Amino acid sequence: MQNDINATLSCLNCKFMGERHTAINAIATFTMENFRVRVVANNYLGWKHRLAPEREEWLQRELATTRGISINYESTLFVFTVRHPLSWLRAMHREPYCWHQPELKELPFDVFLRNPIEDYRNLIVMWNQKYRSYLRFADEVPYSIFLRLEDFAADQYAVYKQLKSRIPAKGGFSPMGDYISGKGVGLDRNVSDHKKDLNFSPAELSIVKEFIDLELLEHFEYDLDVI
Repeated sequence: MQNDINATLSCLNCKFMGERHTAINAIATFTMENFRVRVVANNYLGWKHRLAPEREEWLQRELATTRGISINYESTLFVFTVRHPLSWLRAMHREPYCWHQPELKELPFDVFLRNPIEDYRNLIVMWNQKYRSYLRFADEVPYSIFLRLEDFAADQYAVYKQLKSRIPAKGGFSPMGDYISGKGVGLDRNVSDHKKDLNFSPAELSIVKEFIDLELLEHFEYDLDVI
């Protein structure tokens, strides 16, 4: 799953993909601070929170920059961010970033878990489908890596070393202290805030277990009973 053969020789760009509230902005900022790569925005292969593109799309998509530099899958490290689904569900309840469904934040949590979101049956089904698509995409492209929010929060230097084996570093390691979300820098928070709000009632946990893809949990080394 961690495709990295000769990556440091070929990867001039990073494309981040993952769900909301998975430290995607923080890790992208960290990458720009520490590595000599271009972090590619939505103009190459679309929204960072989308389902992964199918093969016929990413094989043919190419972006010519204003400097005449071509961005395509052969020059890009695809970085996928993931978070424990329990803490992710709590974060999504606080702020789902779903402007056309403003009522979502007001729903009781157990109702929220079953409620349709965007064009998905519910949030848990959306998590399953998106991360299944990211795993498939990561297997298809030459260079890819999955980074867990929990690992970044626990040891940024370990994540730095993982990335350094795939993309060229600028110099010394530069840790990131500020919390960065889709709304910008939050000085009152930090990257370890994922540990709060993890107490699920038996009824809430039963809903999660009804829908969650257990194979995905095992792949990412997550447990519904112990975080």
